[in-house]
Amino acid sequence: MVNHFESHKLLTEKYNLLMVLQRFCDQNKENTFDYTPITFYVEFSDPSKENVYNSAMQPFFQLYHTLETNKSKLTALRDQLIRQLHQKKELEEKETEDTANNPGGTN
Repeated sequence: MVNHFESHKLLTEKYNLLMVLQRFCDQNKENTFDYTPITFYVEFSDPSKENVYNSAMQPFFQLYHTLETNKSKLTALRDQLIRQLHQKKELEEKETEDTANNPGGTN
C-alpha cells in the first residue's frame, strides 16, 4: 500500500519527490539535502525474509548509527560553518559599503 493522492505520484510519493527535487537542484546548482533530509530508498523483493530485509537496510542502519554517535560533533561543525558564512557575508557587505563610499578607490 502506498500513501499518495491519485495522479500526483511525483509529489506525494517520497522517492518520486526526491527525484523531482534532485533534478530541480541539479538544474539550479543547488544541494538537494539543503532542502530535504537524507533519504534512503530501500527496495527488496520479499520483506518477510529477514536476511533480505537486514541486507537491504544495512546502509541505513550504519549511517544512522554514525550520525547518532557523532551528533554533537556534527552540531558543532554546523554551528562553526554558519558562523563562518555570517562572517563572510559581513565582510562582503563591508567591502560593498566601502566601495560605495569611496568609488574612485582613493583615500
